[in-house]
Amino acid sequence: MFNHYKNITLALLTGFILGSLNKIWPWKKVIETKTFGDKIIVVDDINVLPGAFEGDSKLMLAIILAMLGFSLIFILERSASKK
Repeated sequence: MFNHYKNITLALLTGFILGSLNKIWPWKKVIETKTFGDKIIVVDDINVLPGAFEGDSKLMLAIILAMLGFSLIFILERSASKK
């Protein structure tokens, strides 16, 4: 796909990533739950900003890990372009 349709493929992958951000966003407020026996299932939740999160948001840990991930990608790209 990259050989013939590079831009379309990258646009599709970018869309998948942006579309999944709602599901992987770590800071959520639970709106509704259901209980089945001893199991609690979240039915509805909304995304909130880290400052509005109830509890320990671990924002500094998230920032450090994001910087580490970006640095790792940058280093790998830099070393791959030298070869």
